[in-house]
Amino acid sequence: VKVAPSIGFRMETKREVLAPLAAQGSLATRNAGLMAQYFVVGIVSGGLPATMYGVFGIYLNVPGYVYGATGALCRLPWSFKMFLGALHDNVPVRGLRRSPYMALGWSVC
Repeated sequence: VKVAPSIGFRMETKREVLAPLAAQGSLATRNAGLMAQYFVVGIVSGGLPATMYGVFGIYLNVPGYVYGATGALCRLPWSFKMFLGALHDNVPVRGLRRSPYMALGWSVC
């Protein structure tokens, strides 16, 4: 435990922060859904935008402003990440905080 002398608040060490995760095991069976969620989000957020130029620019031959608007529309949910995070932390659905929102997001997707 370190205390910042000039500020006066307690700073947690890396070992203290990672201890709960290591205790339950990040690859435990009960966390498989969360790991699959992050894997698929990485594929969707990294793979789909990479194919936009080929599909919209070359195959569909859309104008540049349409291609730009499509890119902005794909990045729009990332802009609302902070607000949606506050929403699902403060407004639980049937006592659950994240699971209903994850299911709703994947059903909309």
